[in-house]
Formats: sequence, structure tokens, C-alpha cells
Amino acid sequence: MNLDEDLIHWEYIRGNIEAVRVPLGYCLASKKEGCPYVVTPCLTCSNFCTTPENLPDFEREIKKIEEHIEMTKHYPIYNKKTKEQLINLTKIRYQLTDGKLHRGNSAKKILLQAQKAKEGVIT
Repeated sequence: MNLDEDLIHWEYIRGNIEAVRVPLGYCLASKKEGCPYVVTPCLTCSNFCTTPENLPDFEREIKKIEEHIEMTKHYPIYNKKTKEQLINLTKIRYQLTDGKLHRGNSAKKILLQAQKAKEGVIT
């Protein structure tokens, strides 16, 4: 099964799991578990999920980060984390541009379970 078919069922999934809106997408982490990435961006979190509908947000964020990198180019130590963030944003943007859903490893499992539940398959 191609998980990118989840785009078709996204409204169902969003309405039937603990998805929380975060900047640039959704977090599928359980509220009971909490978030280990409170200080760092969700982009590398295994519970982060986003869809092509968030592509304009990614474009704006990438532009903002590129401007920030240019302004701080003389401060390489400070600039390192910002460049890492740009790399992560760009990787996800490519997926969204191709019309694909981006999801971390935990999010993949949650989405697959939701899909199986919708289809009536017991795991």
C-alpha cells in the first residue's frame, strides 16, 4: 500500500487521531507522552506530519530563514543551526512539491493504524 494515498483520507485521519496543529503541519504525538522537541523545531520529530496544503507556509519559512542566514553570515557558529533548519525545511518542501505527505516514523505508524481502522482491519 502506498502511504501517499493517505492524502485522500487525510480529513478522516485528522478527525480520528490526536493530531495537534503546529506551525507548518500537525503533531501526531500522544498528549500523554508529551513533546521531546519543545525547544527545537518539529521538523525532525518522528511525530511530525504535514501535507502539500502547508507548502506556502514552507515557502515563506524558507525565505525567512535564507534572509536570516544572509544577515548572520559573519557569525558562523550562530548560523550553523539556522542552516540545519534550512536543510530540513528544504527536504520537506521537495516532498510537498511532489504532492506527497511528509511524516516522521511514528507518524507513519499512526497513519497506517488509522488507515487500517478505517478499512476495518484489526492489528
